[in-house]
Amino acid sequence: MQQWFEKLIVPHPLCMIKKHNLPQNAKAIIYCHCYSVQRSDSMLHWLRSTYKWLKIHFVPAGCTCIFQPCDVGLQCILKHQIHRSARFYLTIQVRNQIENGISPEKVDIRISLPLLRDTSAHWIMDATYHLNHSQQMKIPQNAWASCCVKNWKLSWDCLISGAAQGIFIAKDKAILYEVKGLNITTPDMKEEHMDDNVDCEDNVDIPMEMIFMAVS
Repeated sequence: MQQWFEKLIVPHPLCMIKKHNLPQNAKAIIYCHCYSVQRSDSMLHWLRSTYKWLKIHFVPAGCTCIFQPCDVGLQCILKHQIHRSARFYLTIQVRNQIENGISPEKVDIRISLPLLRDTSAHWIMDATYHLNHSQQMKIPQNAWASCCVKNWKLSWDCLISGAAQGIFIAKDKAILYEVKGLNITTPDMKEEHMDDNVDCEDNVDIPMEMIFMAVS
């Protein structure tokens, strides 16, 4: 877990601090799952003593589907494209064998572990490509903004809103001064409600463009 923080988590905020010419002592918020390994006393002690400028917060237990950005706005796109790539792979296998004279009942679809291990990597890369090269480049930002409980969102606009600043005043004035120093204006927040009756069936025939539009 420590290597995960050192190699994957820490480099990104350091890069953003440099990119946006922020103070060297700027702080960063790390938003993690509430897994026990991440919330262990030893892990939190190491994190707070090694990276004092990181402020770690956790997704509330049982709220992954509404307050975890990847689950709300990114994984749906990735899983849908992976599903489409997998079906295309199977379709090609069946079609090639039938075109070579093999009867449908004798078609053999290879699903050995080594083959699927290598092939699934291509499916994942294809899904990542679609996400990174789509016309909807604000998908990650929209995923954060779509995490909403009453008036509170995980968007940047909410973070720098007057309501959030009021909490900063009571909890952590240092972060408040940093946020106010960015001098960014914010629109009014409006409460959003989730539709509990949304059909979650994954239809692989749906084009990726429609998926992008649905989560944007």
